[in-house]
Amino acid sequence: MYHARGAVAAGCHKVPDSTLRAAALSAGRQPKPYHAGARVLFVAWAVTPVMVVSASDQHPGVTTAVAALHEIWGQPTNGLRPVLYLQRGSGEWNLNLDFLFQTNFPRHAWLRTTNRVGALLHLWPASGTELPVRSRDALDALNLPRETTVSDVMRGVHPASWRGNQWLQTGFDESPAGEVAGLGGYSLASVFGTTITNQALLSLTPLAYRVAPDGKAARLVQFPEIRVRLLPDGNVQPEGP
Repeated sequence: MYHARGAVAAGCHKVPDSTLRAAALSAGRQPKPYHAGARVLFVAWAVTPVMVVSASDQHPGVTTAVAALHEIWGQPTNGLRPVLYLQRGSGEWNLNLDFLFQTNFPRHAWLRTTNRVGALLHLWPASGTELPVRSRDALDALNLPRETTVSDVMRGVHPASWRGNQWLQTGFDESPAGEVAGLGGYSLASVFGTTITNQALLSLTPLAYRVAPDGKAARLVQFPEIRVRLLPDGNVQPEGP
């Protein structure tokens, strides 16, 4: 399932990835201001499109729309359904990967992988030759153990004070159906070491650890691949089912 939210506008600029995700997830809900330093970013929408606009302290009455936010749904697996958000801003592609809980799960049922991007990533530019992965985070995804333990996953998280955030959850007691948990955002340039300006084909295979009922063992779950063609004008064309 694919939705394009908003429209590409001149004078685009980058806003925090968390704001991009919030814009899509807030569709149809009461918008709330997002405070980012000295700025306040607002989420605004009509019946269908969603755009993120910003108002600066210097020009409080002037707002600037950012490029279209594209929402691509993956295939559900084991009660979770991945959703990918893509946006081209400031000349580069930024993405967020979230998971929708389709059934109720206990609080500690799922773990994020120790690899920050949370997915296997492949990118083919117009030349057809696959770009090599440059970031350690993305390379680590190729070598994640299929079977592990919660303690081993947590041991790979530094600093130790961040380990509580490794749980993929939405609440203190449980993660109810209909709620969304995110893995975070990053740019494709940070993964492949180059800015994508022309057409390219992106392959993203979401990853997460399913924790056993004993709360100790963990099994790597590889979700169906999401393939998206990135276009120079900031639009996308999902490929496959």
